[in-house]
Amino acid sequence: MADTTRSIIYLIVLLSGYTALVDLMEVDNNNSLPLIPHRLEVEFIRFEDFGGIKSDGRKCDTFFGSSCDPLLYASIEVEGVNPLIASPEKTGLFELIIYSHNRNFFDVNRIIRKDICKSAVSGVFVRVIDYDLLKTDLMEDFSCPISEINELAASEEVEWSEVDQCKATYQPGKIKLSFRWRRTPLNATECNQLPSSFYRPYRQNLLLGTTRVSRSTPANTMERQLKSYSIGNSDHSDDYSVMSQWKTTTLKRNKRNE
Repeated sequence: MADTTRSIIYLIVLLSGYTALVDLMEVDNNNSLPLIPHRLEVEFIRFEDFGGIKSDGRKCDTFFGSSCDPLLYASIEVEGVNPLIASPEKTGLFELIIYSHNRNFFDVNRIIRKDICKSAVSGVFVRVIDYDLLKTDLMEDFSCPISEINELAASEEVEWSEVDQCKATYQPGKIKLSFRWRRTPLNATECNQLPSSFYRPYRQNLLLGTTRVSRSTPANTMERQLKSYSIGNSDHSDDYSVMSQWKTTTLKRNKRNE
């Protein structure tokens, strides 16, 4: 009886070791899979700030009936660095995607794109700033989960994912941002062929900190430029022409101020 029990135990240990070895082989095989070149598109659907609050839970504005003035910056990161941690005002990884004046709830409907050629996606990040003429305040930092891929469908079959929620860092459940995404396969020669006007990482160095507004730009100039990103503007449907115009104007202004 004792010998039988001992044999069963040995058999269980042997099978467990074999299973673990197979698992390790599968992990190693997955890690050795070549990166599939593709274009990642992320569409931000709707922003909601219940209560009109900032990251610390306090109101954006103390005036009765006033709401927040959100600026949304987004980044698709492929190099393993979380730009929310690595001083975004210095890394230049964020793109300004929209500005909404005196609104806590609004449809965003903006798309950012990035070609994934040599490095896997490490994350999609969004920083929301409350813009004010005197100073800016952090409203929320989001990370938006993108599923890993083992294969890609043919380009004619590419569909958007289901709408999902980005993960809020400071006020989960109180400040929300919904999004969806899709990946389109590319040939190696097609990768990184997005126009540089909206593909190139861009550093807007005035609005990502809490004390950086109006240091080199008159408030009225900044206000005029922000209107091109406001809800209801006629240019809203053409994200990238507006983005290019914003970049060109800001880069020229910064060069004059150097």
